Amino acid sequence: MGVITELRRQKGKKARFSVFLDNQFVCGMDEFCIYKYRLCEGKEINLDELQNIQLEAEGNIAFDTAVSLISKNAKTEKQMRDYLSQKGYMPVVVDNVIQKLIEYRYINDQVFAEDFWDNYKNHWGKRRIKFALLQKGVAEDTIEQLLENTNNQQEAIIEISKKYMKNKDNTRENHEKLARHLASRGFSWEDINSALSRIKSGEIYESWD
Repeated sequence: MGVITELRRQKGKKARFSVFLDNQFVCGMDEFCIYKYRLCEGKEINLDELQNIQLEAEGNIAFDTAVSLISKNAKTEKQMRDYLSQKGYMPVVVDNVIQKLIEYRYINDQVFAEDFWDNYKNHWGKRRIKFALLQKGVAEDTIEQLLENTNNQQEAIIEISKKYMKNKDNTRENHEKLARHLASRGFSWEDINSALSRIKSGEIYESWD
């Protein structure tokens, strides 16, 4: 057992205190936990109990930090884990916060992937979208299931081709350049060749003028 000898409000952080046990600094703690557990100078408390309270306090701060980030832009579970870890939170705190975020539906990788597809399907091909989602930590099976349930990207390719081919002649050289341009965006060769067939035949090209 020890005695809380001082609760010192931290400079620049009105809702956070430094806790001293037997005149030794032990931890920082948010005001909510100070009042919740009725911590005050002169109170006897076991060090393990104080550390458990401090763990809860860190969890509260980490959760608020996570929600603040998500309110600006949606994040995957991996992105949020990386962010909290880089902030210096302990692994157990990160795990608890992630679980809470999932329960509250603040993070959902499947929904994130669906929204990402809707935002980029008219600009990128499935290969590039898959790569981007993998980089963000979405599970491969979640991505594969999403892409299997989506239509081909012929219309997106045609719209991109219209912009690329504007003021260009309908020549083989320009077709090859267009194909490389579309491939760089991650579209499949199957979809590219299908669209190019329509372009070469003049079926679409004539309507671009």
